[in-house]
Amino acid sequence: MKTRLVTTIAALCFAVILSAQPQQRQRRAPQPTDYPGAHDPVVAFCDGKYYVFTTGFRVGVMESEDMKVWTPIGSVLEETPEWAQKYAPGYRGHTWAPDIFYHNGTWYLYYSCSAFGKNTSAIGVATNKTLNPKSPDFKWVDQGEVIQFTFADIKRESDKTASFFASQGIGRGDMVMLILKRHYQFWFSIVALHKLGATVIPATHLLTEKDIIYRC
Repeated sequence: MKTRLVTTIAALCFAVILSAQPQQRQRRAPQPTDYPGAHDPVVAFCDGKYYVFTTGFRVGVMESEDMKVWTPIGSVLEETPEWAQKYAPGYRGHTWAPDIFYHNGTWYLYYSCSAFGKNTSAIGVATNKTLNPKSPDFKWVDQGEVIQFTFADIKRESDKTASFFASQGIGRGDMVMLILKRHYQFWFSIVALHKLGATVIPATHLLTEKDIIYRC
């Protein structure tokens, strides 16, 4: 009798555990938040809504009607680009520092691919006719590689950039405010100024004249 009771209790416990497992596997639907915690965000406006693109798995995307409350709506890239894995070994989809432009009826979203501790990186671009997921024209198309560079490339290009800065009178001890959008040349400029012994002050292109005067 005691053995039968223990077996029955064990069977019930096992059934409870099994029934709970599907609930544990269920993912919670993305919830709106007023603190999205976005890394390297860039914001664009389309069809009455704001869209923010961030560093994350295949480029994270959130939308908002007022830029106060944001709702995650997925990723830009449907799959991890195979071309990027070729140029940046170890890259598995965590995509960095997106930037977006609108030109002649098309949105261009640039993104960088790299793996931690590796000396190769690449920049790709995806295009879309609209940022509104409800539009029949909505579809991100990965256009592939824009540019790929190594440490040797950075050394060569930063040497050229340093020569240009030196020709402008920049030297050791100078403080230089670098205002440049998210273009790869930013890194060449940073390294070049360090080579000259100058102090770099990275600044966003969104600064107003008043902001620049204050920082100077």
